Amino acid sequence: MHQHQHTHSTTDHHTTSNSKRLTICMILLTIAALIEASMGWLAGSLALLTDALHMSSDVLALGLAVFAAWYAKKPATARHSYGMGRMEVMAALVNALFNIALVIPMMWVAFKRFTQPEPVSGAIVSVVALMMIVVTLVIFFILQRGEQTLNMRGAVIHVLGDVAGSIAAALSGIIIYFTGWVIVDPILTLLICALIIMSTWRLLRETIVVLMEGVPPHVDLHEIYNDLMKDESILGVYDLHVWTLSSGKIMLTAQVVVDDLAQWTEILAKIQMHLAEHYEITHCTVQPLTSAMLKTHDKNDCYSYHSHK
Repeated sequence: MHQHQHTHSTTDHHTTSNSKRLTICMILLTIAALIEASMGWLAGSLALLTDALHMSSDVLALGLAVFAAWYAKKPATARHSYGMGRMEVMAALVNALFNIALVIPMMWVAFKRFTQPEPVSGAIVSVVALMMIVVTLVIFFILQRGEQTLNMRGAVIHVLGDVAGSIAAALSGIIIYFTGWVIVDPILTLLICALIIMSTWRLLRETIVVLMEGVPPHVDLHEIYNDLMKDESILGVYDLHVWTLSSGKIMLTAQVVVDDLAQWTEILAKIQMHLAEHYEITHCTVQPLTSAMLKTHDKNDCYSYHSHK
């Protein structure tokens, strides 16, 4: 008597295209980080060295993102029946945590520079930083053209941190060149760190929600329940759960009470269409129940709606 109906997402994540973009950007970023680190050491600029260090970490982050994008393409198995799509979410989490951990030593060195300022070559800093702005903007636009999975967004946030860091370093060099005010170097370094933390926090929060199987931010569970109950043929909704499996793939399970199982095919089609059009949920498992089945239905489940007309 228990029937399960499924609809599967037809969304193409373009993981091959994303992998190629990430690989190209990783190569460009490696070259840029080596140039900036060597010139930052020569100029004595903490802002350049900080930005170069951040770029170096981003090379590792992009490498992880490339691996995750490749691994996510692996097909489902008997042990991993949903496939490996969540690997991209795991990569986004690691990248976010790595970003936050990276700014701690940066901030410590910057505070130290306030009490022990060092000479900085404003001319070298300005020229190198302006070059890095161009390179990181090119990388940013390459990544933006790919599909914005959580994994890809994590990579984009890393690169945005590089863009911000290069802009701050350029400002630092210009100010030092014209005024000799070297204290601006640690000040702008702290600004870079603040921007990195702010841009990472939202991604980290969203990634944790996915891993904890929370309801996606744009989905209102109460609203879905109310929409389903508007259908005259639906008498009740039980055990309604919505979560994100991987980027772009939202799952829903529910038990729906109907008066006549003979109408179930038509009812299910309406449910599927409504969920796809209004909530972008294209993978759902909906089990029909009759009033007689409710007598043996276990009502002590997880977060559920136990209401019927």
